[in-house]
Amino acid sequence: MDVFSGWGAGTGVLPTLKFHEIRRFLLVALQNCPAGQWFSTQSLIEYLKTTIATFSSLRNCPHLKINGIPSLPATEIFNEGTDRWLQSDKSIPDDAPDGFERVEGRYVERFLEGIPLIMRFVDVAYDPEPYTGLFPKRGYLKAFRINERFLNLF
Repeated sequence: MDVFSGWGAGTGVLPTLKFHEIRRFLLVALQNCPAGQWFSTQSLIEYLKTTIATFSSLRNCPHLKINGIPSLPATEIFNEGTDRWLQSDKSIPDDAPDGFERVEGRYVERFLEGIPLIMRFVDVAYDPEPYTGLFPKRGYLKAFRINERFLNLF
């Protein structure tokens, strides 16, 4: 799947995120899923949203100064748009009611198709319909299931 543009995200907030802790947190959360049962990706995102304020610390990230200029609020550096490559039509404001899904939700989708899929810990299912929303894609990875291999490792 496509990723957020590095234009805003790479200029201040990303270096402050502790990705090893975020990935570990998500792996621990996946341990609670029984093997072989399909779960919607949206259900995992909703679980994360309701059980914790934010797992990626984006909303608690200090506003950094870059070259003496204050950076944008944490989620406003993440842009989405109609152009797959530019993604600069609009930023995602901190107070957006669906901001968690638009930022952290996209991260969860990319996480599932990253380490867990590469290590064969999960199977994933994508939407069979062509994607028509804003980029980077959101809601395109529809479901996942944990394999016994993952649970045996942990």
